Amino acid sequence: PQAKKRARQNVARFAVNKMRRSRIRTYLRAVEEAIASGDQKAAADALKAAQQELMRGVTNGVMH
Repeated sequence: PQAKKRARQNVARFAVNKMRRSRIRTYLRAVEEAIASGDQKAAADALKAAQQELMRGVTNGVMH
């Protein structure tokens, strides 16, 4: 029974972690696009938002 429960939990955690990784990648993509556009203020704002999202991912164990 415990192995079945762990398998269920792993599926649920994988789904949550996948969403978190996707969200982080979206923020990083926004930073790269802002840098490529040459808009320094937009790049700085995007980087600040991305840093917060990255730290949240590290805290939750999604990124390390």
